Amino acid sequence: MKNFQLSLLLGAILAWLSLQVAYADEQESTKAFGPYTVHYSTFNSLFVPADIAKIHQLVRAKDQTLINIAVQKTADGSPVAAQVSGTAKNLLQQQKNIEFKTIQEQDAVYYIGALRHTNEEIFHLDFNIVPEGETQPLTFRISRKLYTEP
Repeated sequence: MKNFQLSLLLGAILAWLSLQVAYADEQESTKAFGPYTVHYSTFNSLFVPADIAKIHQLVRAKDQTLINIAVQKTADGSPVAAQVSGTAKNLLQQQKNIEFKTIQEQDAVYYIGALRHTNEEIFHLDFNIVPEGETQPLTFRISRKLYTEP
């Protein structure tokens, strides 16, 4: 009985710690890596207007979050092409690979990935970004609590 109670307590503590990491990290949206700056955001796909989603072949759904990543040169803010990959792991340690699409506009290049989820599901997102001309990836992790209502 004591082992069961200890297991429940440990599970509750781990869940609480994961929430603290998720909430603390939500304030950040930029990571600096020497000559590069990575900007990132997550938002519900319903925030994208239907006509824009159609152009970029993005699925709009209440249970889908989009992850936006842009890489810039720190010195002048100019866009940098990169290879972007990522994984998402929920609190049950279920892992999903995130496929990123490159979206190139006049003076910008950014990468959009999609992640399906349940309401209030917490994910730890790991990113590997290799700027064009580099061999070493820029890596970082963020945590997010995702919602099905925008």
